Amino acid sequence: MLKDKRTWHLRQKLRQQAIDVLEKHGEPTMEKIKEYPAPAMKKLYEWKFNKKSTEGRDKLLKAYLSAPASLKDPDWSMSEEIRLKQLLTEDMYAKDTAIGVQLRQTAKAISNNIDDLDEESRVELLRVLQSKQEDESTGGSHHGIM
Repeated sequence: MLKDKRTWHLRQKLRQQAIDVLEKHGEPTMEKIKEYPAPAMKKLYEWKFNKKSTEGRDKLLKAYLSAPASLKDPDWSMSEEIRLKQLLTEDMYAKDTAIGVQLRQTAKAISNNIDDLDEESRVELLRVLQSKQEDESTGGSHHGIM
């Protein structure tokens, strides 16, 4: 569902960029394609076909003109919005978020480069790890809920 909303926002942004191109340069035609900026034509093509292209302006224009009018992007439903808000308010474990990924990467980097740490940092790291180990063995573990 989050991917759907992200896709929806990207489509809306692309649609607005296409509208801006059309307002600035007008509707592309075969007669004025040579004066039509290539990046603008690529943006219109991307909006209409939902994919990028490296073709020249002429080919992009032909495809653009032959394609049916773009369908209106589906609206974001109220039920999807409610579900998103629930996800944003529910407790999440750090391990299930981008922070969890970053923590795992940091732990891996530290373990791979432990010899490069200064003595004070190594002692602090060892102290925290031992303290965490003692908490878990006595049942006082904290789950890292966000």
